[in-house]
Amino acid sequence: MYVETAGGVHSPTLSGTTQLDSYRPLFLPTILIGDSRLGGISATISSYESLALRGHIVDSILLFRDEYYRNWEYLDPYFAGKGVKVHTIDPPPPKVADYHENLTTTEKYYQDIVPSGGQGAIFDAIKHLDSCHKSRLEELESMPRRTLESVWWPFVQHAHYVEDKDVAVIDSALGDAFTVYNGNQPQSASPSLLEPQFDGSASWWTQAVGHAQPSLTLAAARASGRYGHTMFPKLFIYLLSNWPKLSSKTDLERDGLQELSSRMMDLPEWKLLSRWHFVRSALENRVVCRRARRGLTEGILVFLV
Repeated sequence: MYVETAGGVHSPTLSGTTQLDSYRPLFLPTILIGDSRLGGISATISSYESLALRGHIVDSILLFRDEYYRNWEYLDPYFAGKGVKVHTIDPPPPKVADYHENLTTTEKYYQDIVPSGGQGAIFDAIKHLDSCHKSRLEELESMPRRTLESVWWPFVQHAHYVEDKDVAVIDSALGDAFTVYNGNQPQSASPSLLEPQFDGSASWWTQAVGHAQPSLTLAAARASGRYGHTMFPKLFIYLLSNWPKLSSKTDLERDGLQELSSRMMDLPEWKLLSRWHFVRSALENRVVCRRARRGLTEGILVFLV
């Protein structure tokens, strides 16, 4: 099954969120339809980076083989370094005024790109997607044993965790829930290899607004891209655009730390970080995940640039 989206990755949905966020609970492997026209290189890369920031797994990029702009010549090696395969197919014939001629040429085009012999770019793309899916399953299946052989958890009695079933493999996390691989659980009642589990401790109270919160993800990426990591005496970096300013040392002495703290707490960023909502969407997320995640093999998400 393929889930074809409408519009670009940031096109809005009826719920008011962008498609990136609306489809995120599904967490389906993704095909990005690249742009072969003028400006398409930038549009394709920007769309990919937006998908990556939301945690989507992009297995393939598919675009027309435009011989004039030849965007694939740049995109192929660019994405090869990121482990993403670029596939190209011939563009459709130009539309003509005559209805019957247009129907004939279009039908011939479809037959040419999907020949009966099972060879061609489309079949290569399908084989690649099958290979990616197989690799993902093998990775999940091998994680419990590799974990037991190499990982030490603090505050855990390791003598009690010696079998594969004792390891909870988290494939992804969103909101208040983990998506956990249950293929190593012999008595799992779920027909799916993945199932949601409520993160009751908010990962030791580090996820005040839930996992993979888009605003925080983007803020972290922005800070990483601007600074990386800086930590030496006498250094300071620009953290918040509305950080309360002190015109002099006397401001701190006059206002006091309590006043400064209250001014900081009025900032939108701090209000966002201070919201604890363990119960707010727990049931909602469980329902959404259970309806969306019926199986690892049931769908592939297709995004258009």
